[in-house]
Amino acid sequence: MALLNMWSVGHLLQWFGFGFLTRIGWPLFLFLSIGWEILEIFLPYEFTEEVWENKISDLVVNTVGFQIGRWCHLRRFQGGSETIPSSIKDK
Repeated sequence: MALLNMWSVGHLLQWFGFGFLTRIGWPLFLFLSIGWEILEIFLPYEFTEEVWENKISDLVVNTVGFQIGRWCHLRRFQGGSETIPSSIKDK
């Protein structure tokens, strides 16, 4: 089984979304990401059966997706005054 597959793309997009659209921090991200990979060990479904190397690569892909999402979130919402509506600036 390849270390990166279509599930990896899903992981990347999912955690990019979490990083970009939410305000969760690194501790909660790590808890959810590692917790899901541990839960997959015990789930009785075929899609959860994978080698340990793939689980580790999932965690790496999750981290990359989350980090890119956080970076994009900060770049988008930390910008100059042109990104802040005037009604908020005046308060």
